[in-house]
Amino acid sequence: MRLLSLYLFTFLPLYLFYAFLPLSCLFFPVFR
Repeated sequence: MRLLSLYLFTFLPLYLFYAFLPLSCLFFPVFR
């Protein structure tokens, strides 16, 4: 169970980062 929590806390920020990266790329020319 501890290994599962470690896995989640390691890869969930990476997943969120790669999820919001295309959104930031889409909205970056709007803000510039």
